[in-house]
Amino acid sequence: MVTGTGGPAQPVAGVYEKLITQSVQQELGQLEAMGWKAIDAEVSAESSPHVLARHIGEVVAHRLNQLPPDQQVPFVNQILESLATCTAGRIDAEPISTVADGPRQLLALARQEAPGAYTIRPPSSWAGG
Repeated sequence: MVTGTGGPAQPVAGVYEKLITQSVQQELGQLEAMGWKAIDAEVSAESSPHVLARHIGEVVAHRLNQLPPDQQVPFVNQILESLATCTAGRIDAEPISTVADGPRQLLALARQEAPGAYTIRPPSSWAGG
């Protein structure tokens, strides 16, 4: 909503799809006192999980960028463990898996075709052919 590079922040008119947090609400109040008009709406039940998850993702990404690499996985696991605690005991709760040390990501899965020979190409039936 506002941009500034060292100097005073200036409001920027435009279309936003930003979750109204406590700090955004406070900023909107200040802008309205200066003559700006905020247009907002309730988030629909269908969009709510996506909008809230996007906000959490942005906050977590910002915090992760501030941490040294060796503290990032423990930080993420702390968040995941907190989520697991919040849903503990619910019948429909899916288990939440923490992140293994690294972090590492699976890039491919290879099938052994012969001793020492692996293929990672999907069968031609997967490629639509």
